[in-house]
Amino acid sequence: MISEHILLALLKQSDTRTNADIEQIASFCRLFSVFNEIPEHTFNAFCKIIEIDEFDPGAIIYKEGDVGSDWYIIVEGSVNVTSNMNSTSPIRGMMKIGDSFGRNALQQDVVRGETIVCVDHVYVLRVGRKQYQEMIQNAVSGLDGETQAFANTFLQGLCPLPGMHIATSVSRKVFPSNTVVMKQGEEPEGIYYILRGSAAVVREVPFPSKKEPVSRLVEIDELFTGATFGIRSLCLNTVENVSVIAKCELITLFLSRSDFYRKVDIQKQRKVLPPDYPDDATIRKLFKQQTQWEEYKKKVVREVLAHKKARRELKLQY
Repeated sequence: MISEHILLALLKQSDTRTNADIEQIASFCRLFSVFNEIPEHTFNAFCKIIEIDEFDPGAIIYKEGDVGSDWYIIVEGSVNVTSNMNSTSPIRGMMKIGDSFGRNALQQDVVRGETIVCVDHVYVLRVGRKQYQEMIQNAVSGLDGETQAFANTFLQGLCPLPGMHIATSVSRKVFPSNTVVMKQGEEPEGIYYILRGSAAVVREVPFPSKKEPVSRLVEIDELFTGATFGIRSLCLNTVENVSVIAKCELITLFLSRSDFYRKVDIQKQRKVLPPDYPDDATIRKLFKQQTQWEEYKKKVVREVLAHKKARRELKLQY
C-alpha cells in the first residue's frame, strides 16, 4: 500500500511540490528497479514531474490503437495486457508492481500495440513526454559546453536517442600522471573521451626465451585530445587487450558501462568500430625490427664517434 504522505506528495502539482515532497517521492521511486537508469543528478527533477493515477478494477488505462505519449509504472495492483492481434487468446500476459509499459512513447508518438486492463485497484506513476523532454533539456543546459559537445556529436552518432538524453549520464573523470585508466585483461568500466592530456596504449606481450617466456610492456599507440577508448570491448563484450596509462594529467568525459548498454544501439555501432590493435605476433615482429634499427643506429653512432676520435688523435701526433 502507498503511504498517505507519499500519495499526498504525488497528488500535488509539480510546481507546488516542496523539497520535502520531492525527497519523499525520490525515496519511494528508488524502491523500484525500473528507475535505476535515471541519472542521479537528474533524479530529483524527475521526481518533480512524475504524477500518479488511480484506476478501479476493470478500468482501461489505454486501448490498442491509441496514440500515446506517457510512460506508466505500476506501484500498486496488477493489470492484464490484451491484444486483438492474438487469435488464440486476447490476454498476452499480466503485469504487477514494479512493471512498466509505454516507455517508448517518451521519444515520439506511438500507436499502442496492446490494451491495458486493470485486474484490481491500481495505482500507476505516469511520466509525460513533454515534461520528460523538458527535464532532459534543462539538465543538458546546465552542463558545461564540452559535455554538451560530447553528447551532441560523438554520442549522437552512437545512440538512436537524442544526444541530450545521454548527456545527463556523462561525467568527468580526471586521472593523475601514470594512472592506469584501463587495464589489459579486464572489462572496461565504460567509454572515455579525452578532453585534455595524453595517454599511452601499452600491451603486455610474451617474448620467447631459451628458459621461460619473458613478458614486456610495449607501447603501441598514444592517445591525445579527442580520442576515445573502451568502445570496441564494450560492443564486442570482451576484455581489453591493451592498457591505457595517463602520460600526464588526463581529463576525460566518461559514459559508464551500464549507460552505454542501455542507451547505445550496439548492433549499429559494431558496424563502425575502430580497427583493433595488432596481435602479439605482429607486435613482437615490429618490436624486433625497431630494436634492430635502434641497435643499428647506436652502432653507426659509435663508429662515427670512434672515427672522429681517431682523426683527432692523428692530428695531435703531427
